[in-house]
Amino acid sequence: MHRKFTVLSAALNIVLVGTFVIYLYSNGGINCSHKKLQPQEVASSDYRTPHKDKKVMQHASLFQLLPDTDGEIIFLGDSFTSGGRWNEFFQNEHVKNRGIPGDRTDLMINRLAEVGQSRPRKIFIMVGFNDLNRGRTVHATITDYRYIIKILTSLTPDTEIFVQSVLPINRNIRNVIAGSRRLTSNSDILALNTLLKSLAQEYKLTYIDLYSILVDDNNQLNPRYTDTGSHLNGQGYLIWMAAIKPHIDE
Repeated sequence: MHRKFTVLSAALNIVLVGTFVIYLYSNGGINCSHKKLQPQEVASSDYRTPHKDKKVMQHASLFQLLPDTDGEIIFLGDSFTSGGRWNEFFQNEHVKNRGIPGDRTDLMINRLAEVGQSRPRKIFIMVGFNDLNRGRTVHATITDYRYIIKILTSLTPDTEIFVQSVLPINRNIRNVIAGSRRLTSNSDILALNTLLKSLAQEYKLTYIDLYSILVDDNNQLNPRYTDTGSHLNGQGYLIWMAAIKPHIDE
């Protein structure tokens, strides 16, 4: 009797294990077995998540420790934003630079809690170039960008959000850079910007078209505004800052 019970118990365990394996396989494996985070959960998650690279983690850890102030105007983005001397140009102590070199839409999602916790007065966003530059599709990029907007409007609904177009590049200058393997094209950037404009209209946000004022007649980033073909020089930043100054002052 005891032996019969043991055999039945073993058989039952095999069935249970097999059922569990089938369940995991049908749901994409062990890594996909967890439920997807909702916006509120993502926004409150720690910045040190497995998919974040060390550069983003390093900057995000510092931003979390900086004091919040009333009436903040936050510049949120990647290296283009990081390189701007926004508070000096605007002579405004409320302006905070939250740009991180190399940031992408899928990485930015997990540092939005720090951005929204001060309930800033305004947020200027520019992100997406590195997504395209790493081979991510326009569709994947705009999907994550939409998620960013959903989280921010949920975290801080009274904040005025400005969606800035992704900047153009100059392929002629980039091509002379030794070892350049960048994938980005201005056609991809224009496609993303078109969707960003629609996204801003959908959420009743202000869209700022910087692309158009920085390109030359050949639809390339004007060489007067860049030395590398992608990042702006001082003159380029002056064009950018002059374009958004009315939105800062209003």
